[in-house]
Amino acid sequence: MKSFPSDNAVFHDEPAARAVIESLRWPDGPVCPHCHAKAQSFEIGGEKQSHRAGLRHCRECRRQFTATVGTALERTRVSYVNWMRLAYILSQTNSRNLSVPEVAEALDVPYKTAARMLERVSDTLVTYKGLLDKNRFGAPVIEFVVKARGRQPRLRFPKHPSNAKHRADVGQRYVRWKQRLKLNASATPMPTGVLRSKDNASVSQQHLDRVERLLMVVLNADQAEAKAARKKRSEWEWHRRRFQEIRMRSPNGAGIRNWLTPSVSPSRNGDR
Repeated sequence: MKSFPSDNAVFHDEPAARAVIESLRWPDGPVCPHCHAKAQSFEIGGEKQSHRAGLRHCRECRRQFTATVGTALERTRVSYVNWMRLAYILSQTNSRNLSVPEVAEALDVPYKTAARMLERVSDTLVTYKGLLDKNRFGAPVIEFVVKARGRQPRLRFPKHPSNAKHRADVGQRYVRWKQRLKLNASATPMPTGVLRSKDNASVSQQHLDRVERLLMVVLNADQAEAKAARKKRSEWEWHRRRFQEIRMRSPNGAGIRNWLTPSVSPSRNGDR
């Protein structure tokens, strides 16, 4: 297993990562995604441990669920730790471009797994309608959402400042652009401090807030909208190029090296 840039427990320990996902999905206690009953479920236990960790049973509808049911992370067979690590990588601010080989190398997962993980996150980012800046999200997330929304109108100085109509027209194109995309500042999630409570010296608080905010967007995204946006997103040439990229940038920014060179393969085999 390759070393990860952070030694925080949520990026290495499965129960700690699951606790963070559950806290972000259910800040006020578990809610059944099937019947939406609150405080009517219990976690299934037992000595045999034949079930997956975090499985709950609803007393109302008598159905079972976990924190990922009804979200973009449902039925992915990816560990909570790897989802936390992907959010950590996407929340970095030093590089805007993030390819599938880079994710596969950082998480030490197969190429197809890394591609599916990025696809799931991209589905939810297309539906995001909130604010964007480096204090809220990482550079790869901002780059994707900006491209998905399209070019923003520039607010230029009016051609004739003394003309009231020209002055009013300066911001109208921007207002119409926001209305067309249904952008709303209130859609930006506010961090609850779940990750900060598990903080250590290896991760800055701002980075943890960006990780938490991204996870909140992924877990709370409307799945019907994400599914509808998936077809449109598959037509974007710039999005397909990310999955065809064969050159990889190391997670710590040490430089760029070819994914297919023999020097990479021995290190991967030796770390397993």
